[in-house]
Amino acid sequence: PTKAKALLAEAGFPNGFETEFDSFTGSIADHAKPAEAIVGYLQKIGVKAKQNVFEFSSFGPRRVQNKTAPLFIYSIGDAYLEPSWVIRWLTQGGLGMHYKNPKLDEMLTRIEATDDRTKRAPQYSEVQKLIKDEAPFIFLFQADAVFGMSTRIEYTPRPDETQWLYPLGLRG
Repeated sequence: PTKAKALLAEAGFPNGFETEFDSFTGSIADHAKPAEAIVGYLQKIGVKAKQNVFEFSSFGPRRVQNKTAPLFIYSIGDAYLEPSWVIRWLTQGGLGMHYKNPKLDEMLTRIEATDDRTKRAPQYSEVQKLIKDEAPFIFLFQADAVFGMSTRIEYTPRPDETQWLYPLGLRG
């Protein structure tokens, strides 16, 4: 907390500030619980954050319409195994992520103009470096999905929050 308080003071907030933090329930992971912990950590450094908890069905439209609080917790799964799918959420038309960087928009447009994966890979590395350096998100955790198990089911869950059940099969 000492370093965080010093950084807040350096940024012009020696006494902290007030803000809101949106979270939601009703999705793959319960995002309200980690958000509650984050709000507690923020309060320890003088940031008075009020947590708002929504059902996912109402939170999604708020995010898309840019009606979320300045801070919010969210997770993005990659249903298409295409980096642009996730990274596009950070572009100027990016579904309520509160981040604008014309350089990122231009980089993605250039990448998407070619379908040669060997040319795209190093360009995606540049994009990832930009995202890491600018930190529009605080990357916290990989959300785990919980599945029931049975020796009769043949299925391997995906690690990306997308659950395609068409490969699911039953033994016997």
